[in-house]
Amino acid sequence: MPRRETIALPSLAPGTSRTVTAFHYGTRGARPKAYIHASLHADELPGMMCAAHLRPLLDKAEAEGRITGEIILVPVANPIGLAQTLNGHPMGRFAFEDPGTNFNRDWPDLTEACATLLQGATPTVETVRAALKSAVAELPDATENEVHRKTLLTWSIDADYVLDMHCDGESLAHIYGLDEQEADVADLAAWIGAPVVLMENFGSKGSFDACNSGPWQYLRDRLGVLNLPAACFAVTVEFRGQADVSDTLGAADAAGVFGFLTARGIISGDAGKRPNTVGGIGPLDGTDVLKASRSGVVAWQIDLGSHVKAGDVIAEIIDPLADDPTNARTPVVTQASGVFFARTPDRLARPGCSLGKVFGKVPLTHRKTGTLLEN
Repeated sequence: MPRRETIALPSLAPGTSRTVTAFHYGTRGARPKAYIHASLHADELPGMMCAAHLRPLLDKAEAEGRITGEIILVPVANPIGLAQTLNGHPMGRFAFEDPGTNFNRDWPDLTEACATLLQGATPTVETVRAALKSAVAELPDATENEVHRKTLLTWSIDADYVLDMHCDGESLAHIYGLDEQEADVADLAAWIGAPVVLMENFGSKGSFDACNSGPWQYLRDRLGVLNLPAACFAVTVEFRGQADVSDTLGAADAAGVFGFLTARGIISGDAGKRPNTVGGIGPLDGTDVLKASRSGVVAWQIDLGSHVKAGDVIAEIIDPLADDPTNARTPVVTQASGVFFARTPDRLARPGCSLGKVFGKVPLTHRKTGTLLEN
């Protein structure tokens, strides 16, 4: 059976407490190491359902002695956000205690701390991992949020593979990854059936996946060691939309993750035939984020998965107070040619809010390189 580790977070008030729990499989320190967690945005539950179905698969593999590496699974990555509700609705994307802070933003950049620790040492995979672990150990841990983040990084920072499982509002499954790891990202996308893969040259700083993978890229320039490999494969996996939570989907997602881990040698045995072909791969800068220019009721004109071209109308915003609401419609037009893959479940538009996303394979001039698609 796996080793269960539960870390207590600092209490916000007398009589209250929260914990974060990890399940450890295989041998501590064995390679390859995989770290997987679900629902860092705590109101995004498809990853949690995947984890619930992945645990029995890992339990069986552990009992059969098939965990050749080390696997750490955190089924509930954000107990802080999971406890947040407003008017009966879960609010797990932003922290109430630190208003405006996105749970998957503002993660530390460990590059400089790691570079300082490596002074005088040969920057190898082993020495960089040791420096990263030391840098995490020095992070502040006074508040609940600080201990929460430090705990997750303590488990993940030296992993070969990091899977951060999220979802969008309403969407097709998709993955965010790094250009130099395209083969692995594409392989994972095929295992889990994600038709859209969004790639960056350098990870957008501030997210959990970039906190784990970014230092390997940035240390090359900082230390002048151009042959240092990107030894941490860290990706954000978006398992469709918030309402796509079912045993059927969770079991399929878990089987895909398990197949990927087996194909990577973390679990021994035959991974079986990869169930899907590789979907569309394109630059993150090729994704057009559709914005509302005014307030009103959103009327989508096409379905998710539709292929579109630049200039197509994706939605219309209706002014319900107009003299003729039938004709008082403001079109929402895409600047990308590709696949309409994500949209908000909110049908009330507000000026400047994000409504949806179109995946394209050509970088867009209005997109700023190195930035995430939304907060």
